[in-house]
Amino acid sequence: MFKSRNKNIIYSALFSIFVGSLILNLSGKTLQEAGASGAFSLSEYNSLPSVKSIISCYDKENAYPWKKIVVQNIVVDNNYSSQNALSDYGLNDYHFIICNGNIGDNGQVISSENWKKQAAITSKRWNQFSRDVIRIGIITDDVLLSPTEAQIKRVNLLAGTLARKFDIPPMSIFTPFF
Repeated sequence: MFKSRNKNIIYSALFSIFVGSLILNLSGKTLQEAGASGAFSLSEYNSLPSVKSIISCYDKENAYPWKKIVVQNIVVDNNYSSQNALSDYGLNDYHFIICNGNIGDNGQVISSENWKKQAAITSKRWNQFSRDVIRIGIITDDVLLSPTEAQIKRVNLLAGTLARKFDIPPMSIFTPFF
């Protein structure tokens, strides 16, 4: 009795998916036009470059002995949408920047020249004892002051991937409270 019920459920689900796809195709709409993209959608997330490809772009011969990861919010004026923000807001003081949609795509990870050269950040902002720290900046706007869902997912993926690659223990990853 249960086997035939499970078959009916599976057939009904497949039929529903087929009919929904057929209707979308006949109407000429894409998933995004039909409303599949919201504040964060899988299609938007999948269009971003992989974290592994982003972090692999560095001088492997001069790889730095990283010991910590620090994630920080960077508040940027909500009306500011220029790529100049990378220099205007001192964002070159980070190894990676995670964009919020106003600057770059939502969840986009940008690696800096410091990362590519495996250079420690030697800004006046950071003290001399932080030379072994990978710095990740999350751009937030001055209205919400909190990262988007896409940014949170990407920072977790980025920090986790970096920690595995450079054998950084979880207690050496410092993030703001989201």
